[in-house]
Amino acid sequence: MTNSFIDIRHADYDAHQSRGLFFSFAIFGASVAAILVTNPAAASDVPVYASGPITEEMLFADDPKDWSRPKAVVAPDFPLAQLEAKATGYVDVKVKVDKTGGVTSARIVKSNPENKAFEGAVNETVKMWRFHQRLNRECEPEDATTNVRVWFELRDGKGVVSISGIASDAAAPAPAGAGGKSLRASLTNRQSVFSQIRYPVSMRSARIQANVLAVMKVNSVSGDVTDVKVTWIETFPHTTTANRHFTDEISKRLILGKFAPRLEAKSPTYNVCVPVQFRFS
Repeated sequence: MTNSFIDIRHADYDAHQSRGLFFSFAIFGASVAAILVTNPAAASDVPVYASGPITEEMLFADDPKDWSRPKAVVAPDFPLAQLEAKATGYVDVKVKVDKTGGVTSARIVKSNPENKAFEGAVNETVKMWRFHQRLNRECEPEDATTNVRVWFELRDGKGVVSISGIASDAAAPAPAGAGGKSLRASLTNRQSVFSQIRYPVSMRSARIQANVLAVMKVNSVSGDVTDVKVTWIETFPHTTTANRHFTDEISKRLILGKFAPRLEAKSPTYNVCVPVQFRFS
């Protein structure tokens, strides 16, 4: 390992310098966080929204501005020869991200100043990175292409590798609602609701993990959740028989959710897309 360390230019990104895969953990017994998926195989009996395509307004519990941005990275090494030469610069890389947030392909766009050693260091690790999933208005993940800038800098004689989520102004921004309004909606009782979600005992015993996306139908006036439907689920090891255990638990808990009233809403109800993951530490 060279004399370098990782620095993420957005405080909400997680980074691990050690080589190997990285995981963001969510429900161990009762705790909840965000999404991270590893097995791209799709389940054949994925639950879908009951009444077909969603036509009402869709908001998101996670900030859409984070979509397709780095979520967890393995730090590229700062090449020793470049460190000794006090070389600095950055590498722009275009990354194709699949529905799970994993990298399917990556292409070096340029380095500035041109530096093949820096480009090689990025190529060695970029396919091990994880990105925030991009979601559509049906609360389902979709493939995306994003730009990342990797900086190689010196601080107090040490090599610093840092990551910017978007490499240039040409990168597509996260979608916005009509009139540029935010698409984000936050549970007012998030901690209470998520702390009640339990890892299904049979699934924990079988060591089956899952990533789930669910739609909460919300009354615009009261802010009460009136219905919960799972739109996407992925289990690993892959099995379709486990879906019901996770969806039943999520539906039972998320129905207790509460949102602030949206008196400006044009319809009596709206939808909120919520990610939940079940993980072993």
